[in-house]
Amino acid sequence: MPEHVHLVLRGSGDNVRKFMQYSLAQSSREIRELLEDRSAKGNTKAKNHLAFLKSRANGKSQCKVWKERFRAVALDQEDAVLVKIEYLHNNPVRRDLVEKPEEWKWSSARYYMRGESVLDVDTVFSC
Repeated sequence: MPEHVHLVLRGSGDNVRKFMQYSLAQSSREIRELLEDRSAKGNTKAKNHLAFLKSRANGKSQCKVWKERFRAVALDQEDAVLVKIEYLHNNPVRRDLVEKPEEWKWSSARYYMRGESVLDVDTVFSC
């Protein structure tokens, strides 16, 4: 079953693009290194994942962890943003993985509970 990563960002189109390129490149490198390290230590799951990634590389030197393109959905109204964030935060609860959204390790729900908001990539990639 495919896994998905959901991320809500705020920023100008160019800065969102830069952030995604940087994040995907960094995480791809770290995931490949982790799989190679665990595979070398005899971890069968890591070895299988690495073999799968390499099979998708089509003879290229670097195997891709992520798809070529990410799907960006522009949300212009604050209500639409809040609906998406609520959906993302409650998804682990609907799947019976946790009882409360803030208990999900990879969720931003606990940050929202503290009054922190969407990651503003314009502050990260300001010129």
